[in-house]
Amino acid sequence: MIEEEIIHKIAEKRTVDIISEQAIEACSNLITAIARKQRIVMGDRTLKDTADYQNALNMIYEEIANVTIATEQLIYLYNCQSDIDAAITEQVERIKS
Repeated sequence: MIEEEIIHKIAEKRTVDIISEQAIEACSNLITAIARKQRIVMGDRTLKDTADYQNALNMIYEEIANVTIATEQLIYLYNCQSDIDAAITEQVERIKS
């Protein structure tokens, strides 16, 4: 995947600490975007009139992309893809039970 190669090259120019900070910020922004969408769904009237569902979804998509990029960079720098795959398999098995 071309994007993955680009993401890895960008990661090589940064440190784990910098990417960790970016991941923290991206996760925080994703939480905020999801919370905003939920407030719209619940009919929160304290939101500005410009708040609409599609804009909220677009924010979620953008933040998921940011979290995904930061996560991919961390996986690459920690060289832990097999550990992540094993953890995902374990989680899926736990959820299935």
